Amino acid sequence: MLIRQLIALLLLKFAITTAQAQSPYIKHFTVNDGLNSNKVYNVFQDSRKFIWFATDAGAVRYDGTNFTTYTTADGLPNNEVMRIEEDSKGRIWLFHLNGEFTYFQNGHLITAGEEAFLDSLSNNMYFRRMYEDEDQNLYFYNNLNLEIFVLDSVNNVIKYQLKSMLVNFDGITSQRQTRYINKLTKHNDVFWLYLKDGIYRAKTLNDSLIPFQTSNIIYRAFDQKNNSFFLDIYSKNLQEYKLTKYTGFKLEDSLRFDNRKSNEIVTDVYEDKRGNLWLSSYFSGIYVYNNNRLKQQFDIPSAQNIIEDHEGNIWIASLGNGVYRLQPSILQHQHFYAKQFSGSGIKALMRAKDSSLWMSDGSFLYNLNKDKLRRSTNTLSDGGINQLAMLDNGLIIANEPNHALKILEQKDQTNDSFKLSLQTINTRPIKQFASSPDRKRYAALEPFVLHLHQIEKPVVFIRRKQSDRFTAVFFNSEGQLFAAGKYIYKVMNDSLVPYQPLAALFGKTIRQHLNLNAETQLFNISGDSLWLFHQDTLHSLTGLLERKLPTQIISICFDGDSILFMAANNRLYWSPNVLDVLQGKKALLNSFDIRFNNINQIEYHNQTLYVASDDGLSCIPLHSLFYGNNKIPLAYFKEIVLNDSLLSNDQNNSSVRGNHTLRFSMGSIHYSDEQAIFAYMLEGRDSSWVMRTDGNIAYQDLRPGNYTF
Repeated sequence: MLIRQLIALLLLKFAITTAQAQSPYIKHFTVNDGLNSNKVYNVFQDSRKFIWFATDAGAVRYDGTNFTTYTTADGLPNNEVMRIEEDSKGRIWLFHLNGEFTYFQNGHLITAGEEAFLDSLSNNMYFRRMYEDEDQNLYFYNNLNLEIFVLDSVNNVIKYQLKSMLVNFDGITSQRQTRYINKLTKHNDVFWLYLKDGIYRAKTLNDSLIPFQTSNIIYRAFDQKNNSFFLDIYSKNLQEYKLTKYTGFKLEDSLRFDNRKSNEIVTDVYEDKRGNLWLSSYFSGIYVYNNNRLKQQFDIPSAQNIIEDHEGNIWIASLGNGVYRLQPSILQHQHFYAKQFSGSGIKALMRAKDSSLWMSDGSFLYNLNKDKLRRSTNTLSDGGINQLAMLDNGLIIANEPNHALKILEQKDQTNDSFKLSLQTINTRPIKQFASSPDRKRYAALEPFVLHLHQIEKPVVFIRRKQSDRFTAVFFNSEGQLFAAGKYIYKVMNDSLVPYQPLAALFGKTIRQHLNLNAETQLFNISGDSLWLFHQDTLHSLTGLLERKLPTQIISICFDGDSILFMAANNRLYWSPNVLDVLQGKKALLNSFDIRFNNINQIEYHNQTLYVASDDGLSCIPLHSLFYGNNKIPLAYFKEIVLNDSLLSNDQNNSSVRGNHTLRFSMGSIHYSDEQAIFAYMLEGRDSSWVMRTDGNIAYQDLRPGNYTF
């Protein structure tokens, strides 16, 4: 039997998890999510794209779905793992607090009992850093003893102790041993060492160090992936702290950390793929700079280190608070947190003619105009407002279901607030309302009475027809009014006439109606069926989507051209070619890799999608839809078992005789909230691809022959 590398076609399916109340863009992993400890020293991604966590309770490997923990029970000499790094041979090194080393290679844990050189590398002081030169020699350094242990390419261990040097402090020259080696590198057969007291060089590690530059005190060094690094320094001449960036030995840039406190400890510096500079501070969280300007700050306590994975996610290890994963779009999207809205999130949205956005958290009213957020000084409800609209004369309609409709006027605006004046109130309980496209009229409904309001004209009341009760009301693009119940009625001369072109929707629950353009309307029926109505003909949008909507649709909006946005309870979807359905073509269905906490409404305006949720308000620029959304999961074998015998993952071929059972256990590496679907085939038996979310596959009693999986 021939076993070859897994071929995986990966589609997207959506799994429901609880979103973070702090932000939909931040996922916080703790022991409650499967992490073995909240005390995480280091986060690292290996060459196979697994994420590793170094903790005080062992090492953890994560594929985006499952945590695999390694402790002393699995052979580790000590559970306190301080750091994880990988060399060019694919060995993943674990730095233990007790000074010992272990490593993983080809999925196997290697300890000192299996490789004697690991015992020679052990020390009473643990090393903090590893450097690999062009000859594959590994240098372990940065401990309190100024030691450097070298593991050469054939696994011989050589140990060095740096010599003390003459150092000038306050005009007094003394023999002094510098405490830390912040960075070690080798260039043109010369060693360069970045010590606390400055930069030094030496031909060999047995030689005395030669000062190269001692005008700065170097606190830490932070290596990057592209042969560049940052130094956290204190300039003796300028008497200020700075971060300096070097590419090779060339000084590229410097940044003054304006927010730095006197006792600030910069624990890591990372430059992402977009050129943003991430700084982690043990005391005050995460700072993000772009072009030397502070762009954003995150309140992540006790941050230890920062990495960016292959999908663009930012990972931050925290000492005592687990691990944080930040979505790639967190810096491109603007987000107003729930705490900015009385802690209640946003329940309703509407667009105003002046391009501002109005919203409510159910109690207060808010106005967002040119990034300035203002709040009403008075409350309108105890939290039940879920629908807003603005009339042509500037009056605001606010509705709380089964309460009186409120008509309001904005007055006395200040820099951060405004007052609302109640103009009128309808004493009858209103279920919902709809405003006309020209904003000069609106219609509100009770279960049995329809109210027709027009500016400066008397209200017209239209009562139910026979035993029918009203369930929805809407206007088409021409301003014609419709009411739905047992039938869908067109309101003509203050009377109700069943509208036969929509007969297929009679008696169904219209959750939302939308005018896409002058000729096309969209109906959201019960949240699970979307219909386009064009030239008196209904077209099933749901039936022509390229894949099935996985959950009910709560809110929809349109960009006015071709893109339809759809919101489920906690996920967003979009179709870029929804009007193609009118020609019988399939409509694409894309998803946002963001999980919200209870989406209430979405709205599109000025090239921006606004998402109202219990997390607050998220503002998503249209251009960000087309970048970074296609995160392809990476398939891998967890186990291959033949007749209850485990095969090596790097074994491509196997032969067997007699009765047998062949089992594959597959996993996928991906760090989004989307679930992977595996597609597989056993050539020689399967005639088509089999698709499933479960990665456990078994074959029994195969007939003699050659098979390829």
